[in-house]
Amino acid sequence: MNKDVWWAHDRTREQVENLLTWSDLVIGLCDDADDRLVAFARVLTDRTFRAFIFDVIVAAEHRGRGVGRRLMEELLSHPIVRAVELVELYCRPDLVTFYEGFGFTSPDSGVVLMRRRAYPILNRLRHPGC
Repeated sequence: MNKDVWWAHDRTREQVENLLTWSDLVIGLCDDADDRLVAFARVLTDRTFRAFIFDVIVAAEHRGRGVGRRLMEELLSHPIVRAVELVELYCRPDLVTFYEGFGFTSPDSGVVLMRRRAYPILNRLRHPGC
């Protein structure tokens, strides 16, 4: 299913296993007909002040059928997320309206998303044997 989305198509099985291990919450929805995973999302959180939703994926053939809505409802109502002060995510512009339906807004706080890409040589030095 991760091959359906542009930002996850090149992840290896080992990388996916690692991200699952270190996520605080993982939600998956399966098709009743064949028990195949059709939707997925994960959360990193301190369980009090911040939760960040990552990797929201709905299989292409299941989009527009309410699967994404159910996925978000399950995630946002989960005990480790529902009482968190601020739940965040980032999304593509074409999905803003979808997430607004769950109360998400674009912040006007003056905070800027910043990113630092890891350099492979530094990762090997920090994590010998990787």
